[in-house]
Amino acid sequence: MVIVLVLLLLGHRIQDLVGPLVLNVQTRIWGLLLTAIAAQMILVGLGESFPNWLDAASPLFDDVQGKAGTP
Repeated sequence: MVIVLVLLLLGHRIQDLVGPLVLNVQTRIWGLLLTAIAAQMILVGLGESFPNWLDAASPLFDDVQGKAGTP
């Protein structure tokens, strides 16, 4: 918690140090990662609510069901 507190207090200095381009790229990367995690959670939730939905949908969803690599 102390490390997070120090980073938050030094936020403006860190922002000036790395520049706006790095912050923009980092924001986009974290946004993409968060979107991918959210999409996976939605698919897993739908798969648990409707078990037959993923069986009939596509073999692309095998990884979501935990069947990746099985024949």
